Amino acid sequence: MTEFIMKLDFRRVFIEYIVLAITALAIFGGAAACLNRDKIVFALEYISAGVKLNMGASAAEEVDEMANISFETDDVSEIVIVDDSNKVLFSTKDNIAVKGGMFILNETEGKDGFLENSDMPNAVYKAVDKSDFILSSLLPIDLTDISENYRDEFFYEPDFLDKELYLISYMGNGEGNSKIYIINTAAKISEGASSVKIAAAAAVFVFMIYWLITALWVYQNAAKSRLSAPLWGIAVLFTNVIGVIVYALYKRSNCVCPYCGAVQDKGGVFCVACGEKLQTTCENCGKAVGKSDLFCRSCGSRIESKDR
Repeated sequence: MTEFIMKLDFRRVFIEYIVLAITALAIFGGAAACLNRDKIVFALEYISAGVKLNMGASAAEEVDEMANISFETDDVSEIVIVDDSNKVLFSTKDNIAVKGGMFILNETEGKDGFLENSDMPNAVYKAVDKSDFILSSLLPIDLTDISENYRDEFFYEPDFLDKELYLISYMGNGEGNSKIYIINTAAKISEGASSVKIAAAAAVFVFMIYWLITALWVYQNAAKSRLSAPLWGIAVLFTNVIGVIVYALYKRSNCVCPYCGAVQDKGGVFCVACGEKLQTTCENCGKAVGKSDLFCRSCGSRIESKDR
């Protein structure tokens, strides 16, 4: 194994890795972006609308765009707009998550933030913050924790398993002091969501290859430098960038032979691995002197220019 690592040309390996990584990420990332274009646009409009509403500005244009996407795409969140009396003014999913003319959310005491709507007895809503909701709009996130909390709170009710669990986010107040809600069934896995997972898996795989290549390069470099290759290779395998920085600083703090690459103490005159001369020496006493020294610090003899 060591012999194989020592024969690797890491300059070529890194170049080929970068080319393959860029190609793979472009293919999988591009496919995921194309298949999830509607979701991405919806999420961007959601963010923009939230900023405008928080600033007291109108977000009608963004809400209209979100509504159009929600109408046209099955796996995009539902938009619900209600007036001051909680009467439904607008809903994009043909009342999938909203039935009846009213949308009144009530939190039953002791139910850990789960909300209910009397017009939809088979629906349970869990309020989430905007960042979590944006993520759930793009990916089929793991609802295990939310589902377990729901089960713990509702298990005593009849047919509690028949209830549909929704995520709900309050975007803000629209025109006429209306309330704008976004509702999502995050558990649904679509073709687009699957492509995002595949792209994410590809990105993780590419990163793992980089991590391994870096450790192997340090292993080879340490072996050539007459250092403990297994020690440095394992250290970089666990710490990666931090390990590479420590390794570089360690080599910089010592002397590296320009002929064979062996690392050794700075005070040495000759390389301990190949025997080549590493420093200028005084002809009189043989002690090491600096390249710019005019006289030897040990014996005081003048350093001839030919030795520098």
